[in-house]
Amino acid sequence: NGFYSINVNTEKLIHIFDPEPHLIENRFNDGKCDPAGRFWAGTTDTYGMNAAGSLYCLHNNLSVEKKVSHVNTSNGIAWSPDHTYLY
Repeated sequence: NGFYSINVNTEKLIHIFDPEPHLIENRFNDGKCDPAGRFWAGTTDTYGMNAAGSLYCLHNNLSVEKKVSHVNTSNGIAWSPDHTYLY
C-alpha cells in the first residue's frame, strides 16, 4: 500500500509513503511519470464506483502531494503534447 522504491540489484522494497492508510477499500490503479520526472498515480475503491479515490504526485524529493480528490478511477494518465494538460 502506498508508494515504494525498489533496489533493482537486491529487489528490496523501500516504503516511501501511504497516503490513504485509513481507506482500506482503496488501492492504486494506474500511474505514470511526467516530463519533469514526477510520478503521478491514482487510487480507486475496490469496485471503482464511489469516487473515493484521489490523484497523487510523488515529487523528485519523495514528498507526496494530493492533487485531485473524489476520483472514480485514474487510468491511462497522459499529458498534452505541450505538457500543459494532464488527462
